Amino acid sequence: MPMHDNEQWSPLSRDEVIKALERKGSARIPLVNAKWWGEGLEEQYGERLQEFDRYHEDVVSLWIEMLDVDTMGLSWEVPSEGAHDSRAVVDSWDKLDEFIEKLPDPETDPQFEPLVERAEQARAENRYALFSWWKLFFEKLWGIRGMTNLLMDYYLAPENVHRLHEALCDMYCGYLERAIRELRPDGFWTSDDLGHQTQLFISPETFRTFIKPYYARIGALLKKTASIGGFTPAATSPPSWATWSR
Repeated sequence: MPMHDNEQWSPLSRDEVIKALERKGSARIPLVNAKWWGEGLEEQYGERLQEFDRYHEDVVSLWIEMLDVDTMGLSWEVPSEGAHDSRAVVDSWDKLDEFIEKLPDPETDPQFEPLVERAEQARAENRYALFSWWKLFFEKLWGIRGMTNLLMDYYLAPENVHRLHEALCDMYCGYLERAIRELRPDGFWTSDDLGHQTQLFISPETFRTFIKPYYARIGALLKKTASIGGFTPAATSPPSWATWSR
């Protein structure tokens, strides 16, 4: 869709985004979290990147910070230096019980308070709203255990990996249930990079054993919500709960 310099990119309506998700011929492909100025782009192009400001996102993202370990009150010091994938929060499984005990309670998380007004505004403007957080299971776990530790944990400590996944999944479901109740979003966006430049990080068997069951729990909750419907009563189209993943 060509544009002249003085034209503005109008965001798609909620109905058009739903058409795209359901492959029913929307006006165009929706832009969702499309402007990631990493990998040296800001340093290379600077203010020229502002030229993309006219291309508005086609969804309203209701972001939360999932699991800020600095606010958990852990009895040990969490490392803040070193390589990103080697800063293990739980560097010994002896700390797992305390870590699980101090996971945040979704029902008391104050991050929801400012999102309620933003969600209401999105509905009033007929915009598609996504409840969103970064990192689900693989990404979150290597952030907790460190990449090298986790890749060995699948073989050396499978019971502890499952315990941590269960605890995270319980917490995630609590956040989703509260979001559905209070924010009434149209979809859920998350991330979970499972591969690198040439292949998967883990084998398909490891994925099916340690990650897929917890994806299934999240998916079952979202599917149940979609089948019930009604959490976006002002919409002209049926609710469309979609999971977007990076």
